[in-house]
Amino acid sequence: MSSRSSGREQDRDAALTARILDATRQVVCEVGVRNTSIAAIARAAGCGTPAVQRRWPDTEAVIIAALVGTTQDAEVKRRFLDAVVAMHALMLYPEGRFLAETVVLPSALDHLSEA
Repeated sequence: MSSRSSGREQDRDAALTARILDATRQVVCEVGVRNTSIAAIARAAGCGTPAVQRRWPDTEAVIIAALVGTTQDAEVKRRFLDAVVAMHALMLYPEGRFLAETVVLPSALDHLSEA
């Protein structure tokens, strides 16, 4: 195999990986983390499930990869990580777990800000 064709294959591979990560973000936004699947990600990326499975072992791993690549803004990442740490601490308590689980409801913030 020539280095020219090898370079093209690497470019196609990188492009497919980027499509899969973009599709993962799209699927999570549309159906939520719990309803996201490798099959749904593959459909949205326009590839087969083996293409996703060769890159990541499971749905959680591809979602984490998409999350990590979401922003390059250091301040946004720091604030997000602070929020995640706080959310995990909150989930140690039954009422806190309920609050953490319901915060993802689209209208939750509206109702909480009115209270």
